[in-house]
Amino acid sequence: MRRSGKFAKVRDADPDTLGVRFGNLVRAYMIRRGLGNQDVARLVYRDEERKSSVSDVVNGRADNPTPDTVARYREALEIPHEEIEQILVSPSQYAHLEKIQADISSLAIDRQADRRTTTTTRVARFSPK
Repeated sequence: MRRSGKFAKVRDADPDTLGVRFGNLVRAYMIRRGLGNQDVARLVYRDEERKSSVSDVVNGRADNPTPDTVARYREALEIPHEEIEQILVSPSQYAHLEKIQADISSLAIDRQADRRTTTTTRVARFSPK
């Protein structure tokens, strides 16, 4: 959830943002390890008073966490590097990449067909009679 302005209504964060995906991952590891915001603040920032910063990350209010922030949480919560890599690309980006890949494959097939047609035409045109 995010606030639109200082005193505005709370609105849901876009689940496709890196901040929300990272927050969900951090929350899952906090639960696995039985840690609260204060515990994580102590591990990540060496300051238990920074629990509001942990809350911002966990709730996706840190829209675009810096590489340093991601590294600190990954190290503190022992999150595997592979899981961090998985959240770096959003689901909509995967769909977009799949469409691009399909378009490239289609163009490659068309180009191969064009080459066969051109080769056949050249052979037919220049064959001795």
